[in-house]
Amino acid sequence: MEISLRKMKVFMAIVEAGSFTKGAIAEKISQPAAAAIVDEIEDVSRHQLFLRSGKVRTTKPTPEGEEVLKVFSRVVSSYELEIGKITNLHRSVRKSALVQDAYSSNIDMGNLTEIMSRYQETNIEISSRRRQEVIDAVAKREAIIGFIDGTPDSSNVDFKQIGQISICLAVPVESDFLGSSRELLWSNVPEGTAVFSGISPKLLSQVQANLSAAGLDASDLITINNKEFTSSFLSELKRPVIVPSTMTEEIEASGIARVLNFSHSPVSAPLGIITPKGYMNAMRVSNRDIQGLLKTEQTAAQAAALPWYCYG
Repeated sequence: MEISLRKMKVFMAIVEAGSFTKGAIAEKISQPAAAAIVDEIEDVSRHQLFLRSGKVRTTKPTPEGEEVLKVFSRVVSSYELEIGKITNLHRSVRKSALVQDAYSSNIDMGNLTEIMSRYQETNIEISSRRRQEVIDAVAKREAIIGFIDGTPDSSNVDFKQIGQISICLAVPVESDFLGSSRELLWSNVPEGTAVFSGISPKLLSQVQANLSAAGLDASDLITINNKEFTSSFLSELKRPVIVPSTMTEEIEASGIARVLNFSHSPVSAPLGIITPKGYMNAMRVSNRDIQGLLKTEQTAAQAAALPWYCYG
């Protein structure tokens, strides 16, 4: 009895989905067929690969199941890369990492460099770009890894969530706006407020929708897509700016502004890494890597418990 590449993918899909049914749907087969494939693999390996709850087989791998998953991941990843070369669909991947501008100061460069060095010890390139530029470069295999907010609308990349951001309001310290309060309603956003726009389009649209729902004219908002401009706006013009939570520690540490959280209709989005389609399983990014990838304690503390998500 042979374990084909197809059967390996079914096994991997079940583990990633945490469900026999969802894993079967992802691989476009029936649930009984998926269960039968797992039976075959267990017969070949001569081990139970999933933990049991009584007589019911769960989707949590046993230690042997974890080892099988690692082997299958390496085999499938290598296969996809080599087939890509043969069919001329594979381009030489530059050993570079691209970070969405808004989060360039939130990345632990030591940990990111260590991850990158698994592919190439020298000539490692790490740079910041606008969000869509990061997605496009990774999708075209011009970079091995990207760091963005929001799930990408691309079938050519894989996405893994490593944290979460929310939207806040930074108010100049000279302002007595809402006194010592740390929360506000969208309807209380003052006139002349700017919006940091270097975030995902969906996230920006949610902000504008909340402002419009609160009776504010979102079309008249000033948008700023640069972190230095944001600091200048707060310190020189003394006007509030709506910003992602990853910027709040820098802002408050600089002493130029205090940060208020929205008490109703919060706006949030996942932070994550993207890789070219088919490369995610080869990244070998552990939970420990993830915990150290973000400098911001609020987002890094959430990372270890987050599962894998692949889009496309």
